Amino acid sequence: MEKTLNAILVVRADTEANFNTGNPLLKKGELAISLDKNGAYKVGDGSNRWKNLSYNKALTAGSADSVAWTAITGKPSTYAPSAHTHTMSDITNLANITVDGGVEAAS
Repeated sequence: MEKTLNAILVVRADTEANFNTGNPLLKKGELAISLDKNGAYKVGDGSNRWKNLSYNKALTAGSADSVAWTAITGKPSTYAPSAHTHTMSDITNLANITVDGGVEAAS
């Protein structure tokens, strides 16, 4: 005879700042969700504290359908374009531009 157990699973959930401040020791297999990191979570191993645990790899760009911008590490803080030039023959759909870059009056 099969028996059904109805249960509610409760997991730790807090902000990253609170987890870092408290730096809890998660029991082996215990889940803890960082609420301000788009649901990123860590799984306890029973010996390492929060700061020494890695986030679940499902949130990395190599395996996730999408990754939150805030979850991307090592991103540049500025996006300066690389230096490059274009000849006039490379530019299309620009009316009334002179070869020296000045703008002629539209006729």
